[in-house]
Amino acid sequence: MNTATISQLEATLLNSLAPHIRKTLTDNGFALPDSAEPYLRLLDEGGRKKRSTAAASHWNPATDLIELGFEEVSDEADSVPQQAIAAPGAEAAPLSGSITSENQSYPQSAVTVPSVQDDERLDDLVRVLDRIESSPGMSFVALKRLRDDVLPYQGFPWAAETAARKDVLGCAVDLKLVLIGKQPNPKLPEFPVTSVRLNRYHPRVRKALALDPVDEMKWEPITIPGEPLSHTVIRDRGPR
Repeated sequence: MNTATISQLEATLLNSLAPHIRKTLTDNGFALPDSAEPYLRLLDEGGRKKRSTAAASHWNPATDLIELGFEEVSDEADSVPQQAIAAPGAEAAPLSGSITSENQSYPQSAVTVPSVQDDERLDDLVRVLDRIESSPGMSFVALKRLRDDVLPYQGFPWAAETAARKDVLGCAVDLKLVLIGKQPNPKLPEFPVTSVRLNRYHPRVRKALALDPVDEMKWEPITIPGEPLSHTVIRDRGPR
């Protein structure tokens, strides 16, 4: 009896089909950039994605649909299209100055983003990603899995549409709330997995998670038994 899930079947089909499709496209003059990553989704006959945790037998190859494509995802956050995601009927609030992220300063003058009171979608995203990152055994979070398999099932009305999820993620990356990375893909080494992680030093991330601001984080000094380290270094150096 086949106990595979939709997610497992998608991974199996992707591993089998993507390399051949990429080669066929290249052979016919449609070469893809190295940063173009494959994706595959199993859909019902109406074009709605099958739930990832459902049994694979719920997808019928005779009547349902399969979607396979390539999309380019860059490591550089600045290459993500900047999207204004103000709430309906509200204007996005342009911010100026700079924000501090991972001990770096980023200018915000060119980024148009919603204010907290106008739109809570960024905060929704931050809290969901925080819960996933806090799950036992979670080493990293794949961007596509977050966008396509997690966010649609969180009960957020805005996350029902693919375009809205891309907009919110794009804005979060622009603002450095979410940082992009690459993870090895054992099954398809030529296609590393694009990962996302929270920038937990960012003021807005800390506020959404009800954490102390960075400048108010309390650090207690640790007392190390023995003589001062400087004395040890000087003694071991010996006479000059």
